[in-house]
Amino acid sequence: MSQPMRPNSMLDPVANYEKTWIIAMYILCVAIPLTMMVGPFIGAVIAWIMRKNAETEFAKNHARYQLGVLGKSVVFAVIGLALMFVYFVVLFRADHDEVWLVLIGITPVIFVAGWYGVKTLIGMWAAFQNRTLP
Repeated sequence: MSQPMRPNSMLDPVANYEKTWIIAMYILCVAIPLTMMVGPFIGAVIAWIMRKNAETEFAKNHARYQLGVLGKSVVFAVIGLALMFVYFVVLFRADHDEVWLVLIGITPVIFVAGWYGVKTLIGMWAAFQNRTLP
């Protein structure tokens, strides 16, 4: 279970600075439509840097969490896109009218998009509450 931290007013300047970067990372990761898919990658760079250079366990914890979420999302999105590509090729090469086969590839992509959004919002909410994540 996540551990509560001190209230915002009690955070030292280093912890406050790192918390600001962590929240910026989460905002970039959630703002996919506004940043044209660049936001999550900028957020991943911030998380990668914070993972090693942060002084507080709070910042390191959130950076590791978001890197894990992004990594799993990329893996499953690539699998879903590969399945969609394979089924499009099979569909057009074999002259079949089985368009429902494309759903096998679209379903993981939609699931991953929803899962990524929920996990990122959970992390952001925990950061606002000064809690670490499991």
